[in-house]
Amino acid sequence: MHKLQHYIESPFYARIDVEDISHKFDLIEELEDAIATQKEITFKYKKWWKPDTIRTHKHVKPYKIIIFDGFWYLLAKSGDLYIKYYLKEIRDLSVLEQTFEREKKVTEAMEKAIGIWFNPSVEPFDVVLLLDKNAIVYFERKPIKGQYLKKNTDGTAELTLSVTHKREVFTILKKWLPQVRVIEPRELQEEFEEILAQYMQEIK
Repeated sequence: MHKLQHYIESPFYARIDVEDISHKFDLIEELEDAIATQKEITFKYKKWWKPDTIRTHKHVKPYKIIIFDGFWYLLAKSGDLYIKYYLKEIRDLSVLEQTFEREKKVTEAMEKAIGIWFNPSVEPFDVVLLLDKNAIVYFERKPIKGQYLKKNTDGTAELTLSVTHKREVFTILKKWLPQVRVIEPRELQEEFEEILAQYMQEIK
């Protein structure tokens, strides 16, 4: 944070849209230590849709502190599940003496992720998006991780991505509507159109 502040006070201006977690610095330090030493943790956690229910998560294996869309999460393994815990809802953290071995595939999946919906336990699949001519330049300026861009003679382009969850794709479509659509697999485009149709019906 101090390094970012230094640049903000310089001739450069950058809008860093990351939520403030300054009141969670002690928690961050504990998590950093647990991740570095590969120690299991136990903590209490509250889901936003169940504000009156606080559950204790025991023997959780922390992998990384991650930021997606400006929000902080802890990527961890609990039992057989990989979970992204919203960091602000973690409380009463205890670092245990038990250690664990990180699975390499999880870290590799995280590095290729293009959104919070990525699932490290799922085999990635390819999605091909069709970009209109006005959208192409933005994907050239700021490529998505692992993208392959092929320009067509009609001025459009095909963008191939590797994802593990359809919502990673839907997030892109919502942002770039109507300039981007799915051409493979076709059922993803059809499902997205159904979502849009339901939305339009509900706001009438």
